[in-house]
Amino acid sequence: MLEEVISLVFLGYFTYTDLRTREIPDPLAYAFLLISIAFFFLHPRPENLVLGLFVAMAMRLTGAWALGDFFVFLSLSLITPYPFAPLYILVFSIVSTIPYLVFRGWRSGALSLRALDYLEVLGFLSAAWFSPLFAVPLFLLSFFRPEVSLLGLVFLFHDPLTPLLSSIPAFLLLAFLKMLWKMKGELYVEKPVEELEEGDIPAEKVYYKGRLVADPRRADGLTKEEIEILRKVRKTIKVKEATPFIVYFLLGYALYLLCLFPMHSYCSPLFSWYSPR
Repeated sequence: MLEEVISLVFLGYFTYTDLRTREIPDPLAYAFLLISIAFFFLHPRPENLVLGLFVAMAMRLTGAWALGDFFVFLSLSLITPYPFAPLYILVFSIVSTIPYLVFRGWRSGALSLRALDYLEVLGFLSAAWFSPLFAVPLFLLSFFRPEVSLLGLVFLFHDPLTPLLSSIPAFLLLAFLKMLWKMKGELYVEKPVEELEEGDIPAEKVYYKGRLVADPRRADGLTKEEIEILRKVRKTIKVKEATPFIVYFLLGYALYLLCLFPMHSYCSPLFSWYSPR
């Protein structure tokens, strides 16, 4: 239990500093990592080390995470003494972003929950449940005329319960994916170069004398030197909206612990095979 308390304390403070100053204090991040390494040697989980390193390196190299996020996730992977913890923490962290994304999509009008869209999903699933021979043509034709899927409603007589139950989560997932697609252009803003701040993450590449001075894949953001160079060559630049992922680490880790302990019976399909410690 000590590991969980330490992790929550560090995550809580990191969240506070990240929201306030847009950075995680390096000394505390290194301290968390050293403490995590010590606990890892007490209760070694090699699979957590491998998974944690793989995920953290992948997210770092793709520019999704800054260096602070990298160290925090790796620390959580090492200090958590349960099998495959990094995978669960990552999944729960991603899940914790959904309410914010849905709220933002609803505010911007990108989220659409039309009855017609639901009937199209229901029609396709009804045809698929009856026979793939009918579902495949409907699926292909729906790319050109989505309403074609409504023809599948005639197959509801075969087994109405299964398509009705499966259509609800399928419809919500489809609506969520459509919302993300519509919002992809809203994840950055056009910002005057004079207003750039250290740590701003560019959404486009900018070269100066053959040197890449604005790299969207570097989640650490722009340095003071790069901002000075950009002021010489650009008036505006597209900048990504800052996403303090450490907040979602905290929420995801809390959800993970809730499922692992007090709410274990509700999450038994996920953790029934666990053998803690």
